[in-house]
Amino acid sequence: MKVVHVVRQFHPSIGGMEEVVLNVARQHQATSADTVEVVTLDRVFTDPSGRLSAHDTHQGLPIRRIGYRGSSRYPLAPSVLDAIRSADFVHLHGIDFFYDYLALTKPLHGKPMVVSTHGGFFHTAYASCMKQLWFQTLTRISALAYARVIATS
Repeated sequence: MKVVHVVRQFHPSIGGMEEVVLNVARQHQATSADTVEVVTLDRVFTDPSGRLSAHDTHQGLPIRRIGYRGSSRYPLAPSVLDAIRSADFVHLHGIDFFYDYLALTKPLHGKPMVVSTHGGFFHTAYASCMKQLWFQTLTRISALAYARVIATS
């Protein structure tokens, strides 16, 4: 089975979500015969001018990076559909574009999916009214596409 972890930032970016994805994916790889891959964006948000290589490996994990447009707050990366094409199972990390887009396009890709929330997007007061509205509508509807929602922070 091929399991693809989808997360907007990963190595060389450093942060809590990146560390959790690294540990979950490495542990999965070490304890099963499954193929594990991480799909992430091709730029680190703290240095958006530098593009990272499309394919890489970090601590034994294959990484595939895809381009995006727009803001780091909601990066648009529809090529994620190509990136998950060979997956048997998708583990999404975070409530962001990938969460909404993969839910919306599930009739096209048909992949079984779970999502780990990693706290959602309520860490700051920035645009709090808009975030509440988004969360109560699109985020709630998108959740229906996932076999499990794993609430972590």
